[in-house]
Amino acid sequence: MIAATVLGVLSTGGLTVHKMIQEKKGKEKLQVANAMMDKGDLGTAEAIAMKLVEDFEEGPVGGRARDLINRIRSRRAAELRTKKETRLKFFHKELSHIADLFEKGAIADSLLAYKKLFKTFEKEPSFKKRIQDSLSARFGEFKNLLAKEEEKAKGRELPDLNKFYNLEEKENALRRIQNSFPEKRAESVRDLRKALARMPSLAKLKGFPPELGPLLGKWLEAEKRVGKLRSALRKEIGLDHKKRELDRPFLKAQEAEKAKNFEEALRLYRKLAKEYHGDQSLMAFFRRQANKYERVTTVLGQIEEARKKGEFFKGKELFEELQFQFPQLSLQDRILLPFKIETFPVSATVFVKGKKVGKTPITLSLHPGEESKVLLRREGFREEAPSSELLAKGKAHSVLTLLPRWKTRLKGALTEAPLLWKKTLYLSDHSGRLTLLDPKTGKKQKELFFKDPAGNFSRPRPLGNGILLISRDGPVRKIRSDGSLLWETKLKGPLLLGAGIWAKRLLLFSEDGTETFLDPESGEILFSQDGRPKRVRPFQSSSGEVVIVVDREGWVQALSSDGSELWRTKVEEAGYARPFVHGSWVLVPSDDLGLHGLQLQTGAKKWRVRLGDGLRGPVSFGCDDLHVYVATRNRELFKIDLEKGKSILRVPIQGLPSGRVRSIGGLLFVSLSQRGPQVFEPKALRHMAWLEGKSGSEAPVVLGLPGQILVGRSSGEVASFPLSQLQ
Repeated sequence: MIAATVLGVLSTGGLTVHKMIQEKKGKEKLQVANAMMDKGDLGTAEAIAMKLVEDFEEGPVGGRARDLINRIRSRRAAELRTKKETRLKFFHKELSHIADLFEKGAIADSLLAYKKLFKTFEKEPSFKKRIQDSLSARFGEFKNLLAKEEEKAKGRELPDLNKFYNLEEKENALRRIQNSFPEKRAESVRDLRKALARMPSLAKLKGFPPELGPLLGKWLEAEKRVGKLRSALRKEIGLDHKKRELDRPFLKAQEAEKAKNFEEALRLYRKLAKEYHGDQSLMAFFRRQANKYERVTTVLGQIEEARKKGEFFKGKELFEELQFQFPQLSLQDRILLPFKIETFPVSATVFVKGKKVGKTPITLSLHPGEESKVLLRREGFREEAPSSELLAKGKAHSVLTLLPRWKTRLKGALTEAPLLWKKTLYLSDHSGRLTLLDPKTGKKQKELFFKDPAGNFSRPRPLGNGILLISRDGPVRKIRSDGSLLWETKLKGPLLLGAGIWAKRLLLFSEDGTETFLDPESGEILFSQDGRPKRVRPFQSSSGEVVIVVDREGWVQALSSDGSELWRTKVEEAGYARPFVHGSWVLVPSDDLGLHGLQLQTGAKKWRVRLGDGLRGPVSFGCDDLHVYVATRNRELFKIDLEKGKSILRVPIQGLPSGRVRSIGGLLFVSLSQRGPQVFEPKALRHMAWLEGKSGSEAPVVLGLPGQILVGRSSGEVASFPLSQLQ
């Protein structure tokens, strides 16, 4: 009876554990499906979600999977609607383009465009019918016009050139010819005839009038006879114009143009346009010139206003607009505009065309286009042109890039922040090595290699007369300052890369929940406790009295040196969060886009601040005495009051954050995933400088050392930057 009862309990427990495992796997698959949907792979995401609905008909996993399926199908429908609308907009845009070509006289080009449009919509009958109707209407009208003009030319004799006795009669005759057979139309007809001869398939397009092809030749024959009279009339009219003397105001206007006295040229051409009565083409020329110089003087006045207000780029845009409209006018040397340059840090030397002109901040007077020939130089910083980060009113705001004092390269990417101990820098990397460096020169003093499979170590930490190094694979080592091994203890891995360090014992955590206490002098295992909650990486307070851990259920716990619990606090959605201890505060980020502030002594929740837009939460943060600074995947940096938990200020950052935000030497250092760290002034979060970094190389580790900033990158490169250059 007793045995049966025990078996029943074990069976029930086993089923419960099995169910929990299955639900966990289901949640993981649901995360995968969401990720596939975000990447645009809707088919794979839907297949995973439908399988989850089948496996979890009831419960939260099945419900969330059904919601995901509905979102996928809604997205598909929206994409289909967008595709149809885009197709229709493209069709109308192409028809409008063809109409523009036809209106401009590019008849052959418009026919080629119709052919291309037929091919584009060859499998869509409704569109093909509309294209055919458009082509038939447009070219049918063109055919009727040519037929009418050709018929009219047959029954009319051309006038005799000798019967025109004055300039006005010749010009009237030329105007009538131009109305009957415009030269532009003749060019269009010739081009169309050549296109049809070169591509006979054009005449076979549905809607193209078959009579138009033969009609083109007849029309051109008639135009040829008219063209001879047109050329003769133009020659006679030109000779008549040369015989006339231009009035004195016209000559003065031309002189004003050459002298670039545009105001005087405008006055004289206005007078000529108003008072001159004679040849119509000359009157039209005077009006065009008056309109031209009215535009020129107006824009020059606007450029002068921009110069007085210090608006360089507005003045430059107006100048470029004027040059585009009137390319024959050379105005660049006449225009000088103020160009203000600010740099962070200040006092960068400014060069224009290789000539030194001063130090920033400075306001220069430049001709348009000369801003591209400006260079900024400052000792210890990279030479560069003013950045495109332009502010209002023609101010170029350039943030300079600090160059490293020294660089070295490790065998693998840095695993954690280095340790400076006894004038030596200790760095662990993913190749399984511990490297000892001279912090002043970056010269390698020694390199230790450990054959741990993962090669993933904790940050080296001081431990009595040696250094503690924890391997994720299980070995825990104590190393002398010269790199020799004091002791090594192998624990069951994988280990969490963090520990509680006290004078008489070490506390280490395994991923399976095992807690092990070691003697820091000998490495001997004092005792261990199995079955503890599974936790994320621990964080020890600066006083060393308390170790803060978070388990997978979201419980934040404070442990003493004997492993006993001092307090525990539940933080929702904090199951995979890494805690951070600063002064009397415990800061815990959560998966629901929140940051929680807890008191270190009691664990009491004091505040919670929510960041992000619902999709991207806080990913890295750091503190100074009064504030928390949080960098988010929204590419924003928040400044939060440490006591009240209220957001004070936020500014954009120029990349995705990677690693902790560091407060060093009165400055903030924000590591970015695709370039060097960004340096801010903490009070107003003003961008002060960059630290040099290659594009595509993450910089997750930034550490402050005496007088320098150490940056370790995913490429294995370690660089040291002088802090004094930024202060």
